[in-house]
Amino acid sequence: MSPASMSLAQTDKARRGGNVLEVLEGKDEEGHGCGAGANRKAKHQEWQIRYLDEADKIATKGINKDFGFHINRPFYIISKLPFERVVECYGANNVWMKRWRANYKPQ
Repeated sequence: MSPASMSLAQTDKARRGGNVLEVLEGKDEEGHGCGAGANRKAKHQEWQIRYLDEADKIATKGINKDFGFHINRPFYIISKLPFERVVECYGANNVWMKRWRANYKPQ
């Protein structure tokens, strides 16, 4: 079939190799991976483009309604175990309990 006789969808699919951007395994979880997969017109393959000048402004103060935390206000997560250790983060995925240390940002 020549490109002239193909429909726009067929031409676009041929040009892209038939793959579309999708959420892997269709899981709506924070930090879950994305990749390319065959177009099945599934919900996890649908996306919306939002231009920055049209997006809602990001709040820089006040309380986050979804989580109940104060925005841009530092805090500690303290264990209720007897030694009251605090959660310490190293990088994006490493979290452990440590003694509280004054002015130590990863805690």
